[in-house]
Amino acid sequence: TYALGLLVWFELTDLAVALAIIATLVLYLKPELVHVSQRLSRPDLLSLLQFAAVSLIILPILPDRGFGPYQALNPYNIWLMVVLIAGVGWAGYVAVMIIGEKAGAALLGFLGGLVSSTATSMTYAREVKANPASLAFSATVILLANLVLFLRLIGIAAVLSPSLVMTLSPVMLAGFISGILYVLVYRFRAAKEPAGTGMELRNPTEMRTALIFGAL
Repeated sequence: TYALGLLVWFELTDLAVALAIIATLVLYLKPELVHVSQRLSRPDLLSLLQFAAVSLIILPILPDRGFGPYQALNPYNIWLMVVLIAGVGWAGYVAVMIIGEKAGAALLGFLGGLVSSTATSMTYAREVKANPASLAFSATVILLANLVLFLRLIGIAAVLSPSLVMTLSPVMLAGFISGILYVLVYRFRAAKEPAGTGMELRNPTEMRTALIFGAL
């Protein structure tokens, strides 16, 4: 409260209001946050600190400009890929832990498609390799993430060239709707099969995978 008062005194009113709302929200959600924190193990907390370090310490200090032949190597963009892979893993871990697999798959597929369908596909393909019982969950996430691309393309066209929207929309929406129908059929068939253990909750920040993706 004292810090918020200082911000107002220095005429940083917008920041003070935003922080006050966030603080109120955190206090209101305290029971839920306590429940989540109690389910985090020591490796989970370590992986969270790793993700915080790569995203909030290393990324901001990297130069956002090109180096090397044709200025092709941008340290900021390269490390952003590392943050992206690590972030997709953490988002999946938290969503499944809080929401559960059924709701989590739809949410992760949609959000993963908005961020990067490539990163999402790689992350959950590796999940299946490590835990074959997560096939139905991971396949749903990957399918939905790639279907969101159709909607992203319509959105990009609407911003950059509105005249193309009417031409693109029928094709993109046909692909999107067809894909959604396939996902529903796939989930219906998967539900009839003997239940497996589902997605295995484990250390979500695979730094080795993230670093390899960044190097590529």
